Amino acid sequence: RHKALPCCVVLVCVLVVGFLFVPGLFWGGGPMSKPVGATEVETADDRAIYQRGKMILENRSVENREEKAMDEFKKAVALDPTLALAYAGLAEGFTSAGISLHGEKGRETVAKAKAAVEKALSLQPDLPEGLLVRGWMRKNFDWDWSGAESDLRRAIELMPNNAIAHQRLSHTLAVTGKLDDALAEITLANNLDPISEAI
Repeated sequence: RHKALPCCVVLVCVLVVGFLFVPGLFWGGGPMSKPVGATEVETADDRAIYQRGKMILENRSVENREEKAMDEFKKAVALDPTLALAYAGLAEGFTSAGISLHGEKGRETVAKAKAAVEKALSLQPDLPEGLLVRGWMRKNFDWDWSGAESDLRRAIELMPNNAIAHQRLSHTLAVTGKLDDALAEITLANNLDPISEAI
C-alpha cells in the first residue's frame, strides 16, 4: 500500500505544472507563450491614452493643450495604427489649433487636420467622433454649410447625447440663418452639459 504524498510535495508539483503549462497565471505569463488576452490589454491602453488626450484638449486651462493632447493621440497611434479614434483625436487637436492660426502655418495645420480625419473615417466610416470633427472643419475651413450640417446630424444620430455635437450643429445652423433651429440645438447642448466652458 502506497503512502499518501505530503501536502507540501503536492503543492510544489501543482505550482511547477502551472508555471510550465499555464503561462499567464504567474507574473503575467511564463517564458513559453505570450500572455492570454495581450491584444485586449493593448487596446485598453490605446483607448485610455486617447481618453487622456481628450481630457487635456477639453480643458481650456491647460497651457499648450492642443500640443499636449496630440502627443497623447500620437502615442495611441503608435500603439495601434488602426485605432480610428486616435486619428479623430489628432484631427480635433489640429482643428482646434488651426482655427486660431493664419498664413502658411494655418494652412499646414488645416491640411494635417484633414489628413487625420480622412484616415479616421477610412478606418471606420461611421465613426461619430470623426464625423463630428469633419463637420466642424467643413464649417470653419471650407464654408461648406450643407456638408457640415450633414456630418454633424449624422454624428448626432450615432451619439445623440453628445453636447458638443449639438453645439457645433447650432453654430452651423446659425450662420445659414436657421436661427430657431440653432437656438433649439444650443439649448439642448446646454441641458446636456450645463457646465461646459465651450457651450
